Amino acid sequence: MVLPLPPAPPHDSLFLFRRLWLRKPGPVKPPPVGYVAEMNPSFPYDPDLHDPSSVAGRGGCSWHGAVGGVEAACEGDPVVSFQDRHGDWQSGCQRALEDLVEHEEIQPLGQGA
Repeated sequence: MVLPLPPAPPHDSLFLFRRLWLRKPGPVKPPPVGYVAEMNPSFPYDPDLHDPSSVAGRGGCSWHGAVGGVEAACEGDPVVSFQDRHGDWQSGCQRALEDLVEHEEIQPLGQGA
């Protein structure tokens, strides 16, 4: 006689995947007391900081990229140069600058020098 397999225990990989990756985002918790955001400095746009063959080096907003600028309401001309969280130099339009400062990715322009 062959018995059916029991149901998978709740610790199998599919269960964990669903619990960790498919959960609904909850409310954003306030930062803990003493929280200090580690923001990268920002500088006025300087094409010399960027690879000449890159979007930033050619005078564009590399944060929004060559594709998708319209969807992100990219304002085109860069006003800021900064290093992203991976240490790569990026350029950003005024809209990118405002969004990045709001999300504590970079310091407001002028505070990084």
